[in-house]
Amino acid sequence: MLLVGWLVGWLVYSRQVSFYAMLDATKVRYFPKPQPLSPNTKTWVDSGGVRWQLDKRARGGRREVKGTWCTDSIYCLWFEYLKRSKNYKKACGYEVEMSKEEEKAYKKWRAFKGTKNRKSTEQILSDFGDVHAYEGVDGFWKWWTDRGQYLFGIEPINQLESFASVADKVEDGTFKLVALPTNIKMGTIRRRLNKLLKELKVTSTNEQEADYLIEQPKIDVKSLRACLLAYDLKQQGMEILEMGIQVRNIDAAEAEDLVEDGRSRGRQYDIEALRRAAADGGGL
Repeated sequence: MLLVGWLVGWLVYSRQVSFYAMLDATKVRYFPKPQPLSPNTKTWVDSGGVRWQLDKRARGGRREVKGTWCTDSIYCLWFEYLKRSKNYKKACGYEVEMSKEEEKAYKKWRAFKGTKNRKSTEQILSDFGDVHAYEGVDGFWKWWTDRGQYLFGIEPINQLESFASVADKVEDGTFKLVALPTNIKMGTIRRRLNKLLKELKVTSTNEQEADYLIEQPKIDVKSLRACLLAYDLKQQGMEILEMGIQVRNIDAAEAEDLVEDGRSRGRQYDIEALRRAAADGGGL
């Protein structure tokens, strides 16, 4: 009997530990900007701009999905821009060619100890890790699940890690528990709740900030992606006209006209033609 009792107790304890671990692993985080979805996620966007996913359990066989494709996410672009940094790549232990001015700037950046509003270089390296070890979209997703979501995500303070934490949260005043009777009318419950809310004292805190914030309220993802492409093409030695055609993704006829003009009037005309075309509404 003692053995049976011990086994039952162990099983109950194991299930509790597993359940609490599951709660911790599935903590809900929200992001100030649309978070990247897994590359394996199958979704579609309707005419109203709402993203959906098939779900037989949901009404209508579909449910709304928050987020965007990996490559359309500002967090993915942040990751890619960081990979283009000579300073960061060198700090990760890779060989990087630098001019004397760049070496001087690197040493200054590497020695930065941080300020009240800016993290030290060592902290940034520790947080983001070796981003060059992750290749492609799948690589970014691996980095995102390992690190990125914790750096940019916000875990609401109103989310309990486990049921065992209720007592502590109530005791320190972070949470208020309300007992609601189910044998009275809904209108009465609403009136009582409204009265309680009016009497409730709330103290705002800064606990709901992400470790790394994107301060700009509006982000032009298309422009950032275009700049990244232009930078990569420039590093490959591509001419300005070819870069403009690639980045703007213009049609074949317009590209042929620009090439012909470039041959007859020189490269300067190519640049001005691309600028005028962009000013007239061209672009990605």
